[in-house]
Amino acid sequence: MTHLAPGGDPSARPPAAARPRVPASHADLLARPLPGVLTTELGSGRLQSSVIWYWTDGDDVLLSTMAEFVKARNLRARPRATLLVLDAEDRWVEVRADVREDPDPDPTATLDAVGVRYTGLAPYFGAVVPAHLAE
Repeated sequence: MTHLAPGGDPSARPPAAARPRVPASHADLLARPLPGVLTTELGSGRLQSSVIWYWTDGDDVLLSTMAEFVKARNLRARPRATLLVLDAEDRWVEVRADVREDPDPDPTATLDAVGVRYTGLAPYFGAVVPAHLAE
């Protein structure tokens, strides 16, 4: 599981009042099941963007990705990213953040919960992840 946390590692973050915040007028964009565009940096310095599903936990935005995917390798090598979320009314929010990776004790359950958030169907990922990609 990957956390996009404004201000980075919680132990090194400035006090909450000093961290960037998503404006209250746009917090609903992160709360809704809208796809996001995650941008990471390749080793060459070029940017790589991926459409992702995400969820929030307090001030953190979380995502789950398989370890061998390019975005995961990019985030391990250069732990910073942006997430852009846009709705149909052209309202948008960008989160620029340092990244922390935490092992997920039950990735299938996490992915199924995210699938429910976005599709209303369960199990979602447990039924569609190709066996050769499952960890």
